[in-house]
Amino acid sequence: MVFPGPKCAQCYTIFSAWGVLTLVVIGVLLDSGYDKIDNGELTGGAVDAEQEHAALQAAAKSSFIAAAIYGGCFIFCLSRVICLRFTTKPKERFIISDDDA
Repeated sequence: MVFPGPKCAQCYTIFSAWGVLTLVVIGVLLDSGYDKIDNGELTGGAVDAEQEHAALQAAAKSSFIAAAIYGGCFIFCLSRVICLRFTTKPKERFIISDDDA
């Protein structure tokens, strides 16, 4: 038995793509200073504009780093889907045999 199997690899690919998309959008919103995204909770209600801007920039950077990690997972799982697509016969793709256990 191979891991991840074809169904898991497809599922992980979809989840990773969604994670990259949402984290990039959140990072862009934080980086642009969109104030409704955190409602003052991220910065702890900092009164200094420079502290608030620095906190939003740090959160945006963290979001982009997380998106890159999800991107790596996306590339790995997509390559696994492609590999399984071309190396297995159609009937063997979704069969789990007891011999492998």
